[in-house]
Amino acid sequence: MKRKRDRVVPVKSYCGKVLPGALVIMMLIAIIGGNPSTALAVRLDPQYTPLMEACAAGDIGVVKRLIENGADVNERNKHGGTPLSVACYRGKLDVAKLLLERGANPNVRTPGSGLLSLLMDACVRGNLDLVRLLVEHGADINERNRSGYTALALLANHIRLRDERTKKDNIIIKYLKSRGATE
Repeated sequence: MKRKRDRVVPVKSYCGKVLPGALVIMMLIAIIGGNPSTALAVRLDPQYTPLMEACAAGDIGVVKRLIENGADVNERNKHGGTPLSVACYRGKLDVAKLLLERGANPNVRTPGSGLLSLLMDACVRGNLDLVRLLVEHGADINERNRSGYTALALLANHIRLRDERTKKDNIIIKYLKSRGATE
């Protein structure tokens, strides 16, 4: 926030979105060249790194600046989460794309997801755009979870549990098979 004629005015990013106070501080740290990964005092959630906060908010401008100033796109928090896992779980496709372009690992598994890969989770959630993005950036389409299931097998099992198959499920299955997926 900044003061203007004795009233508080929300600080906006270059694209006009009102930013939470912590993101404003992280952006300022990035602009002055501080290490964004160690900016502990400005975190909204102590489990998130500043880059994870920016990914969760979906502010691609802040994400870019943090990465440009040294934020690690593969840094894990104490629960094993990464900026990419945060972007994927929050549905921030443009942020996920940027992270993958900057070297984020598409095959990451996080303990909080039951050790599903991001691809497995995207399949079960029915997020075709994210499935495509992860596969295009090297996600292992035939990786198996602890129970031995691939993303395709998990999706098939999920469909059986729901007792219905949606159009989106069919598209994901067809896409995975076209890329060489096996059950």
